[in-house]
Amino acid sequence: AHRGLHNERYPENSLPAFANAMKNGFGIELDVHRTSDGVIVVFHDSNLKRMTGVDGKIKDYTFAQLRKLRLAGTEYTIPTLRETLALIGGRVPLLIEIKRKGFAGDLERELYDMMQEYGGKYAVQSFSPFSVRWFKKHAPDVYRGQLSCNFSLCKENFPAGMDCVLRFILSKLL
Repeated sequence: AHRGLHNERYPENSLPAFANAMKNGFGIELDVHRTSDGVIVVFHDSNLKRMTGVDGKIKDYTFAQLRKLRLAGTEYTIPTLRETLALIGGRVPLLIEIKRKGFAGDLERELYDMMQEYGGKYAVQSFSPFSVRWFKKHAPDVYRGQLSCNFSLCKENFPAGMDCVLRFILSKLL
């Protein structure tokens, strides 16, 4: 269930959408970002506008600020990854997309540590070759996938100034 089994009642990447997916026997794909105060939250877009009506980037808000926002006009809020993992409890497999710009490190380490505690089946994926490479190097036992796109359209996934040649070289390291 991509971003959970969501509908008009249960917004994407919300706890009710994940509960609905489990109720219907689906594995779950979800997306993670880090807030300005370091909390890993489950949300698809880097900008909050589409799902909350607030024009701003997740990375610029604290978790307390995000918690005040509502998803798609419902009563539901942006969940933390910890809340999501507690709800799912290993009952269905997870596919976790790491949303990040720039080099890997702290987010990947904390995600890996959380997943070690979690114990359920999961895999990670990202458009960032740095995130995928981090898992290859530090957690080779974790299934991982490199997402791809037309690089001229998705350059927000790479540090400023990175050219096509460097992207190609990085893709060969994975």
